[in-house]
Amino acid sequence: VFLVDTTNSNAELTGDLKITNTAATVGLTINQSGDNYALSINQDDADKAALYIDAETTTSHTIYIDGPATTTAAVIRMDGLGGLTTGAMFNANITSANLETGASTGAFRIIHSANSTDKVSNIMHLHNCINYCTR
Repeated sequence: VFLVDTTNSNAELTGDLKITNTAATVGLTINQSGDNYALSINQDDADKAALYIDAETTTSHTIYIDGPATTTAAVIRMDGLGGLTTGAMFNANITSANLETGASTGAFRIIHSANSTDKVSNIMHLHNCINYCTR
């Protein structure tokens, strides 16, 4: 199935769209070369998640970001969280009774494998500021 907009008129699909793929191929690919988002989600229901992933993977990552070319921005950025009151910016609930941690594993792991002997490399920088903060 191909959806083509040759008039650049911001064509829209309305209603529910479901993609079912039983083959060992990618279900949806977005090729974006223009200077804008490849995917934008505008969730207007304040009581439901904007993105929900139900993954049954057991030996593969649920979310995988492959070698971004990002140099001066953040690979993942959450901004404008001024509405938080009793919520959290990040919440991980590990319910596995079989989680085995050791010297090279853990519930939260950051690996920095580059040689940065000539640069200051903060692996984690926590900055709690009240008045003026830079990002």
